[in-house]
Amino acid sequence: MAHNNIYILGVSHQRAGFDLLSRAAFSPEEQLEFPRILLARPLIAEACIVSTCNRNELYVRTEGRTLTREELKKCWQDFNPRLTEKDFEFFYLWENEQAIEHLFRVTAGMDSLIPGETEIVGQVKSAFRRAASASFTGIYLNHLFETALQVEKRVRTQTSISVGAVSVAYAAVELAQKIIRRMSDKKALLIGSGETGQLVALHLKQKGIGHIYVANRTGAHARTLAEKFSGEALPLQDIHKVLPEVDLVVGATASPDYMISGPMMRQVMKIRNQRPLIMIDIAIPRDFDPALSRFENIFLHDMSSLEKIVENNKTRRREEFDKAGVIIREETGKFLQWCRGLELKPTIISLRRKMEDIRNGEIEKYRHRVDEAHWVLVEQITRGLLNKILHLPLSNLKEMEGGQGEVHRKINLVREIFDLREEENV
Repeated sequence: MAHNNIYILGVSHQRAGFDLLSRAAFSPEEQLEFPRILLARPLIAEACIVSTCNRNELYVRTEGRTLTREELKKCWQDFNPRLTEKDFEFFYLWENEQAIEHLFRVTAGMDSLIPGETEIVGQVKSAFRRAASASFTGIYLNHLFETALQVEKRVRTQTSISVGAVSVAYAAVELAQKIIRRMSDKKALLIGSGETGQLVALHLKQKGIGHIYVANRTGAHARTLAEKFSGEALPLQDIHKVLPEVDLVVGATASPDYMISGPMMRQVMKIRNQRPLIMIDIAIPRDFDPALSRFENIFLHDMSSLEKIVENNKTRRREEFDKAGVIIREETGKFLQWCRGLELKPTIISLRRKMEDIRNGEIEKYRHRVDEAHWVLVEQITRGLLNKILHLPLSNLKEMEGGQGEVHRKINLVREIFDLREEENV
């Protein structure tokens, strides 16, 4: 009897550096080309590639016999000669139950560089849709990836795996929100429009900040970022003009000099009439004079305090992994049971059909001895007996335990004992 196996051959940030991950990556075109080559082989029935900046993984389902690591490695290496034998020492191979559990962990953010991050679920979904649209996946991988997406939702809702900032930019905005509370009628000044500054602006907008001023050494960059978030750009030399009216200031430049000094803020605080101001410095070197922490009604936070928040949140997220692991193991068990049910279906149908043929053959011998009224009773009694006889072995088949190989062995044993031939179109 033909059986199915699911494999993952891959490499991720857990074992490899950026150079290897870059060489192992698949372009959008290659993510369609490589599975097409694999599916031309008679052994491989389904394929999907998940390729991100932190991982490159090949998912395949085979039919008929097992695949070795060497066979999968050779397929990948033939397609991508940039990869060496040494490179493949950093690759991992997961089979069946381990492969299923691995995908569930990946999709839930448990295998990510940032624990609990949510970006990976979108990347997995895109990879699956790409493969499914090209008809590279079938009933097994379709159900596997659909289940992975459902597992991710369950993990997010039933654990706190994604709670708490794990980037300095987000931690800065989260801290500001805790102090300010209502953001919708507040104004913020963002100094710096680089990558970190852009993330701060994005998070501020998502938290509902009322208005954003963006100041940057390059005016065009400030205008681009400000327009993106319906804010207002201004030159660096003019930040003193808006400091009296804002509620929050975030420094995110790469300047070697302070953007805001003590003397500047003495004048500003007089104009503000000592109204409280939150200042968050996420620049290296510092954008704000550390002496500002001694000013009355200025609440200054720097990178050291934010990094502590980030590390504490990462620790709390990892602590949620035990809860998430329970969910994933439970869902893995359900998926394996679904696989067994799918593979058992031909055997169950064959066994029932054979037993029913025997029953019909036996009672037909006595058809001429029984009148019509009693014949209905004979039919009912013998069918009931057959159902009771088959109930226990069929139930045990459906609840069969053991690894994929052991399950296949038991199914084949049943087919051999009862001399069940391969059924077509069952």
